[in-house]
Amino acid sequence: MTGMVVLIITAMAGGLARAGSISISPLRSEIELKPGETTSGTLRVQNTSRTASKFELSAETFNVVNENYDYEFATAQDLPKWITFKESSASIEPGKTHSFNYSVGAPAGAEGGAKYIVIFASTANEKQTSTISSVERAGMLLYINVPGKGNNHRGELLVLKLPKITFHKNASWSMRIKGTGNAHFRSKVNVKVRNIFGKTISSTSDNHLIMPMSTRALNGNITFGRWPGLYRVNFNVGMGDNPAVYKTKWIVYLPPLQTALISIMIIALVIILFRRKRKKLKENSG
Repeated sequence: MTGMVVLIITAMAGGLARAGSISISPLRSEIELKPGETTSGTLRVQNTSRTASKFELSAETFNVVNENYDYEFATAQDLPKWITFKESSASIEPGKTHSFNYSVGAPAGAEGGAKYIVIFASTANEKQTSTISSVERAGMLLYINVPGKGNNHRGELLVLKLPKITFHKNASWSMRIKGTGNAHFRSKVNVKVRNIFGKTISSTSDNHLIMPMSTRALNGNITFGRWPGLYRVNFNVGMGDNPAVYKTKWIVYLPPLQTALISIMIIALVIILFRRKRKKLKENSG
């Protein structure tokens, strides 16, 4: 029977990427390289197993495959032009960390735009059972931007959703942003919640990476104050080289307890006014 080869990729935690017996840092690096320019970096690989192991470095391209930005990896013939390892393998004792030095160089004729490369650290020896062979590896993502003619970082807001009414102190919004250029950018999303008097109740600000020729689904939460009412939610969404998008949404906040108390007070007030009016009519008719 032909054996299967299983690649165990990354499980990210904090500032590290872990895959069984491998832990690496950093997780990612954003680089800007002019055509013909070279820069260097360091990948730290820790052997988290209980035995000494040999680790090897390799490079592949990567991209995103859906709106949740899951990654897909592929080999490419032009990678040797971009990545050079000072050493591509090393034996590491258990619990120890080894620093691998590498260089990234953009070819002299590189066009403006972006290149996405992952540097993998993998166990050199496959773990085998009767039918399955597995290789553990963890990867660092390189987001390489090449400035120049044709380089652009553009985005488009496709959808922005917020419920019209909520009974909870927190409400969720969602949006979809499409990268329409040929290079990634970071979309800064600012959200402010204001009451009908214009007072800011809460605000959030986050940066989200948007890859070219892809659509990313984003989600977030807004927080309300103590009292029910009509609230205005202002969105300011960065679109890279394109102008930021400003959107306003309205939402009715009805927390059950406070709404019930206010309703009881209103009903009681109506009853009191009705009785007074009725009494006054009787007095006038008498």
